[in-house]
Amino acid sequence: MVCSKQMKVPSLVKLNLSVTERCNFSCSYCYQKNLKKKDRLNPETVERVIQFFFPWLSEGGYIGFYGGEPLLEFSLIEQAVQFSQRLSKTQQKKILYTITTNGSLLTESLLEFFNRHRFHLTLSFDGSAQDQNRKEGSRDQLLTLIPIILKNFSGIDLTVNSVFSPETVHSFVDSLQMIRQLGVKNSIHAFSTAEPWSERDFRRLIRERRRMATLFTAPEENNPGEKKKRQLFICAAGLDRISLSAEGKLWGCYLFGDYFKERLDDEDYSRYCFGSLDEFISEWESIYPGIAKNYGLLRQDYYYTEKGFCMDCPNLYHCHVCPITSILAGSVLLKKVPLHICRLQKINNRPWRK
Repeated sequence: MVCSKQMKVPSLVKLNLSVTERCNFSCSYCYQKNLKKKDRLNPETVERVIQFFFPWLSEGGYIGFYGGEPLLEFSLIEQAVQFSQRLSKTQQKKILYTITTNGSLLTESLLEFFNRHRFHLTLSFDGSAQDQNRKEGSRDQLLTLIPIILKNFSGIDLTVNSVFSPETVHSFVDSLQMIRQLGVKNSIHAFSTAEPWSERDFRRLIRERRRMATLFTAPEENNPGEKKKRQLFICAAGLDRISLSAEGKLWGCYLFGDYFKERLDDEDYSRYCFGSLDEFISEWESIYPGIAKNYGLLRQDYYYTEKGFCMDCPNLYHCHVCPITSILAGSVLLKKVPLHICRLQKINNRPWRK
């Protein structure tokens, strides 16, 4: 690729590839499960997107693989890694890899591949709530798999991601304990916003947060009780990362592609879609600045709820509301935060003490 001298190539920390929208699970809070058409990337597109964006990736930047369940298209992942490795040698740039998977299709040969290429592997596992939230019978499989990864594949940087819904919030602390007892050092958790939370659900969450403070001597990675530097949240989508959806459209974040896939007439579609890969390659200098500017406006102090503006909230610098998560949760506008998300943020940011 010959870059124009008129505009400096942006620096990306991540290029995300949604290799497929198909999945062998049907998780209760998944935003993709009701898609009418399930697309996948083709081999030619995989190489073209890596070829074009490779100069944009910073040293040590990531190529990430998402789905659906990305392991359903492992051949595309293997192809992408091999192709980017060749570019790394010719351009003398180190590139890292990350993948998010439900783990059900992981085999020894796949783990050896991820180990050899030193993947950052995020495993979706909800602990005690696994069989209820994700797929019945998958809990025992992962309870066996996780210790194997930790013991035999030191080249894999493992993170376990757990999601809890109003129906499973009562198992929050028990699940975190289970994951810790497996020897997992890196764990993150989130709370589903796909459905509203009732006052009863919030009370259960508060009880669980108090339990966590009494049972854990060290704060969880995303335990808001831990002292953190105050920082205003600004969505990084489109600014330091780009995502290619399974249908071949470019977005700042793969979640935008999930939401707008079947909403082509939405007035915000053209504000956040960078277009097809072909369109972007031929006209990126005119397309990128305007769309990236729209993503840059997605910041916490520009949001609001039915009760007021977020910039007036004392919780502003501790709150990190993903804009597309808000709209997936029922907000009409990308900057309007549903009240149940606001409440979840305040509960999770409250410092708990023993």
